[in-house]
Amino acid sequence: MKIGIYGGSFNPVHNGHLKVAEWILDRVKLDKIIWVPLYKPYHKEISDLEDSEHRYNMLKLALGNKKKYEISRVEIDAKIISYTLDTLLALKKQYPGNEFYEIIGGDSAETFHTWKDYKEILENAKVLVYSRRGHKVKITENMELIEAPYLDISSTLIREKVENNESIFGLVPKAVEEYIYNNKLYR
Repeated sequence: MKIGIYGGSFNPVHNGHLKVAEWILDRVKLDKIIWVPLYKPYHKEISDLEDSEHRYNMLKLALGNKKKYEISRVEIDAKIISYTLDTLLALKKQYPGNEFYEIIGGDSAETFHTWKDYKEILENAKVLVYSRRGHKVKITENMELIEAPYLDISSTLIREKVENNESIFGLVPKAVEEYIYNNKLYR
């Protein structure tokens, strides 16, 4: 089975994340994508990172009952800063005998060579890089550039719109929009 791992803060998950996942599922012919919301990032400080349980709940709402999607709590339940290799190895242990693909954006690919244990990541999974406008991506061995449609949506934009009482209609799934407002997130 070909399994994609899509890690991120998903702060919040938005329609851009969903489109990238759909595109990669189709283009690479993955059997499944495991979404991995992080507990805390190791490589950058996010001052407005919403609680991990809220981010997990929003992912559940966004993904619904789609058969090819699964959400892993491996990083959230660890309650420590997790590194990509540790998560990858934990998932490989949980799903032995499968082929793994680490999904990252072009912005992350720019600094991939600085990630902790990046060479071991490349030894344990093929890294799929979805391109983003304005990012020069250097592709190395065991990496593949996926030309995904560009949606001008970011979690930062959504958080700013919520904070400024602007509409986020069409940027996130309706259930996620309702969850954000009902739980007074990003205010």
